[in-house]
Amino acid sequence: MQASKDVQDFLLKSRERGNQMVKSAVEGCVNESEPRVFYSPISKSPLNTFNDMTKTSKLKCTSEDLERLRFGKGPMQTVIDCDRIAVTYGYKQFIETLDSHDFRVLQTFRPQEDCFGITHQNEKLYVVGKDKIFVLDLSGWKQIVLVIEHATYIAVFEDKLFYTNRNTNLVHCSNMNGQDLWQFRDRVIIHPTGIAIDLNQNVFVVGHWSNNLSVIGNSGKDCNTLLSEGKGLSQPHAICYDKHINTLLLCDKLSGNCALYDVS
Repeated sequence: MQASKDVQDFLLKSRERGNQMVKSAVEGCVNESEPRVFYSPISKSPLNTFNDMTKTSKLKCTSEDLERLRFGKGPMQTVIDCDRIAVTYGYKQFIETLDSHDFRVLQTFRPQEDCFGITHQNEKLYVVGKDKIFVLDLSGWKQIVLVIEHATYIAVFEDKLFYTNRNTNLVHCSNMNGQDLWQFRDRVIIHPTGIAIDLNQNVFVVGHWSNNLSVIGNSGKDCNTLLSEGKGLSQPHAICYDKHINTLLLCDKLSGNCALYDVS
């Protein structure tokens, strides 16, 4: 963990903004030679990616690919590495790993669970199901099931789980056994959804109905609102944070807008 930083000292500087018809952002793929961030479309357009976190391009995919992406509640995705992403399909109860270059399906997992929020760490997939979080290895073998109610989005950092609960307006930090280390709730964050972690384990979280982006300190005690409704947010829903170059991608569900920020 790096030296602690007061949450009141965080600053965002807008780098790029666009109307990309975004429905949900995914975890960033961080690689020194090819960092990328993917997000999924609402309309009939290709899956989008920020290449080098500065320019937007599009992946080629067929109408069948796009139809699959509209399955269920979601989809939500995470980057496994710079060649593979994993996609969940909500109530359809399956997960696919896709080639991130040509969009081919590499694997299909059927865990017999609803599959919503997803993240990846150390060759494991952490998936939000109905009233649980479960962990799969990359062969699809279910290793751990934690009984956790109403989790929405999830992030993992080292030996900790971070997740949002939009029903209770709580943000949780727990150990890998699902035992809470801290909980945070403040009236400024209503209906928390997207969540991301920096290298110091500060927590970026989106308030969907409060139309804001906040950062919670790694102790779970302090909070600072970085962006609010007056800054053009319209039901923000998902975020992605690149821990290596300190950039944050924020996506609106209602307007379809996305924006890229430098974090300092």
